[in-house]
Amino acid sequence: MLSVLIFALAGLIAGFISGLFGLGGGLTTVPLLVYLLPFLLGTSDGVMHLAIGSSVACVFCNAISSTWHRTRAGDMLWPLFNRLFVAVAIGTVMGILMASVAPGSLLKLSFAIVVAVVLTRELLAGRKQKTASECSLKNVSFWKEKVTGCLAGVVGAVTGGGAGLIMTPFYHQLNYSIRQAAAQSSAQSVIIGLVATLGYLFTSVETSEPWVVGSLYLPAIAGLVPLGFAGASLGVWFSQRVSEYKLHACFCGYLFIVFIAMLVKDV
Repeated sequence: MLSVLIFALAGLIAGFISGLFGLGGGLTTVPLLVYLLPFLLGTSDGVMHLAIGSSVACVFCNAISSTWHRTRAGDMLWPLFNRLFVAVAIGTVMGILMASVAPGSLLKLSFAIVVAVVLTRELLAGRKQKTASECSLKNVSFWKEKVTGCLAGVVGAVTGGGAGLIMTPFYHQLNYSIRQAAAQSSAQSVIIGLVATLGYLFTSVETSEPWVVGSLYLPAIAGLVPLGFAGASLGVWFSQRVSEYKLHACFCGYLFIVFIAMLVKDV
């Protein structure tokens, strides 16, 4: 019963982060599962794979809710989504294949490195306010756009963090508002979550735990998802009432906390 309550609380937090930054929630659920699963399962074996696999299943659900709320709020630009979702799906398949053969320690290091890179890029981006009138992708080449989408899929599948690690900074630096960038990230996280969940169903982890299917830990998913929807709605609502500068500062601060948490954890 206690584990269900813990996962439910984690789901609320992950959903809030998903709605706030368009991260899909994986940057919350993966670190939490990495810390919780060894205690609940009695072993650290396969924990990183289970954390990532379970996270992407939650990402799929949270991102659907977040995208719906972003669309209602007027932040979603569907033509941008249509240009990249195929590349994102291809990248996700590549990421699943990489994660299935990588040891847990390498996945954890990759997770921390990706977060550090995105954090550094966000800090270097400065404090410039973005306005809708400045939005344009005309200076981005076709291949750069597709490679970015593919990279978002790879990173999302390997880290369990959805599309936000790549897509939110990408669109934000192209002068889209942080809210529009978060909307795109949420929608692309739906693609990553769907493809990765199906993929991780067929990548097994050696464990005697009866509630593990492939690389998915079912009790975690069942506990994380329900309140994730409520959290996503709250996150979107909150983001509409915070300035661009404060939202960007919160995004950077959150990335720093996640980086430290994963760096110090031994798996």
